[in-house]
Amino acid sequence: MNNRSQFIESVSEKNIKVNKLEAPLKDVSGMVRNVPYIIYPKNKAEIQLILKYANQYLVQIYPISCGKNWGFGSSLPSENDTIVVNLKDFNTIVDIDLENGYATVTPGVTQELLAHALKDTAYFIDVTGSSADSSLIGNALERGIAYNSLRVENISELEILLPNGKFINTGFSSLKNTNTSNYPWGIGPSLDGLFFQSNFGIVTQAKIKLMKRTINAKAFCVTLKNERDLFLFISSLKPLLENNLINCIPHIFNKERFYPGIAPLLWKYFQNIQQAKSRDEILNIFNKQFDGEWFVAGNLRGITEQVNLGVKYLRKITPSSSKLQFIGAKEKTLIKIIKNLPFFYELKAFIYATDELGDLTCGNPTNLTLPSINWVIPGNEKSLFDLDIDHCGDGGFLYFTPMSNYTQDDIALLLRTTTQIASKFYLVPAITLNAITPDIMEGVISVAFNKHNAFEVENAHKCIKEMHRTMIDLNLLPYRTNIDMMDTITFKQDYASTLIKLKQIFDPNHILSNGRYIPSEEPIKHVSKFAA
Repeated sequence: MNNRSQFIESVSEKNIKVNKLEAPLKDVSGMVRNVPYIIYPKNKAEIQLILKYANQYLVQIYPISCGKNWGFGSSLPSENDTIVVNLKDFNTIVDIDLENGYATVTPGVTQELLAHALKDTAYFIDVTGSSADSSLIGNALERGIAYNSLRVENISELEILLPNGKFINTGFSSLKNTNTSNYPWGIGPSLDGLFFQSNFGIVTQAKIKLMKRTINAKAFCVTLKNERDLFLFISSLKPLLENNLINCIPHIFNKERFYPGIAPLLWKYFQNIQQAKSRDEILNIFNKQFDGEWFVAGNLRGITEQVNLGVKYLRKITPSSSKLQFIGAKEKTLIKIIKNLPFFYELKAFIYATDELGDLTCGNPTNLTLPSINWVIPGNEKSLFDLDIDHCGDGGFLYFTPMSNYTQDDIALLLRTTTQIASKFYLVPAITLNAITPDIMEGVISVAFNKHNAFEVENAHKCIKEMHRTMIDLNLLPYRTNIDMMDTITFKQDYASTLIKLKQIFDPNHILSNGRYIPSEEPIKHVSKFAA
């Protein structure tokens, strides 16, 4: 019996759920890895046992929170022949502190699970547009961006299980005879940052900062006519962010991003009322309501005077050829009335399509962003609303996420370079610009393809790799990357050697998530790069 078989036998004897895979594991990006087993622990004790046996038998494991890291590798490990440890069943809300505005959760707790628990409280969880079923801890450890805040700034007091089986805590929870504190950094050296985008340990618990609900919240949407209006708006938005007149993270979408998000919901609405529309008809209906090339979504929160001031300045900075809309309490009342009218079908279709998506900014997660993945490949209508996008339908996509300084020149360079590289590969990029601070604009760039077409998959991967290399040279640096692009991130020699030494301290047997962000002394092993 080999080491892997002995490891699996030992884990199974402890009644820990183990699934054996008979074929390589594929994802929505057309990537593939040889994953012999997936293990599903339900608690810390089971994770400790898995680590114990992995060290004993020198077996490589790759923990994931829920496996929804779509566009970056989903649930696939960086290296082949690695056993995945899926923590989705370890989904305990340990505590909700409504006095201080925090929730303590484990890795399997999703946006939906915590949002539901907070439904009738004064707080909400700031969500991303990814999926209701994505992990809060997993996304935070990847430094994900929500609609109102940076996830990395909202997570603290990490409980970490090291590969050697020992637990450590960060922040004030690292001190003797203390439990918790609202001050996230603790005292003395801070170890928190070592466990973001790394393979030094498994975060088994963390404290998540919640956001206070305000009765005056008002969502806004701006339809920008063209790129000229885009840059006028971005330039005028910057001082509003600097002075906290806008206290969300405005998400700015190009049409290639925005339309596929709305179109399948319009399509479904007309299907439901027995008035099926073709793709061309859906596009025409969309263009009537959103006659523009760029679209901005965000929200205003605070006391009445603060929200009114935000409304005033948004009206002031919106170019005359563009369109600004608000959705607050009054608008929602009107929407309820329109929904019950026996006509205005096109308007009601847009209400259906934007109602739930608009609530993302107020902490209501949704899975209705996922149909966009299969919409971009015609003929996938039957798979549009299947949530298993890794395996259903033909739609595939890959992300590249560069950071830009919040200057007109740098943002223009990012957009120009993106378009030039994508066109070289005959692709049209979907782009989101997130104004995460008054100084930084995050780019979220994706290319779409048929994940079952080997040529299209390889072409898209080459495109994204060229974006990585070209934009890194232009100082437009990615803040996260996918499992096939780790080799594009090159650290300075002394920094890289320090990371390797830290890896040796935390994980001397190199059992945990090898090839993930931390440079390896051995090349990453790929059995087969692309899915057929």
